[in-house]
Amino acid sequence: MFSQLRLNSPLAPPLPLRRFTVAQYHQLGELGVLTPEDDVELLEGWIVEKMNQRPIHGFIVRILNEILLKDLPAGWLCQCQLPITTQRSEPEPVSTSHYYATQ
Repeated sequence: MFSQLRLNSPLAPPLPLRRFTVAQYHQLGELGVLTPEDDVELLEGWIVEKMNQRPIHGFIVRILNEILLKDLPAGWLCQCQLPITTQRSEPEPVSTSHYYATQ
């Protein structure tokens, strides 16, 4: 019996797969294997396509960012749709807040 690979299947294809470290992911960009046009991010070691963004997404992100900026205490920054690096991922979340030490 043959199994067919469906392109929109939620399951991974029955092919050899491999996970990448954050350093390897960065190296793929430096070598030109991955370019900004690829529109991908690293999630738990897997290189995956980013979700499409519709105009309503941009509107909501802007409103949320303004609310967060207004209510953040001194010493905190709001980062909007920029990558954050963890041990196994480099996602681009809608918004994150970071504390920074002031001198």
